[in-house]
Amino acid sequence: MRILYFFFALIMIVFVAVQYNDPDAILWMLYYGYAAVVLMLAGLNKYNRIATIIGIIGFLIAGLIIGALARLIRPGKQN
Repeated sequence: MRILYFFFALIMIVFVAVQYNDPDAILWMLYYGYAAVVLMLAGLNKYNRIATIIGIIGFLIAGLIIGALARLIRPGKQN
């Protein structure tokens, strides 16, 4: 199981690396980076359920806020 945690953590790190040219790169880098950290900690048996839950709730709230702002400010459309 530990091998799978490290494998998926590596995949998340690769996803972070390829996001550099995305218009909203910071947001996706944070998402993938957080997933990589949680997977690495799980692979090292340092899994912390409370930190994981707080992180997931924080990212959901951030996603909702950013999604609402994106609907308010649409590129190419005059306000």
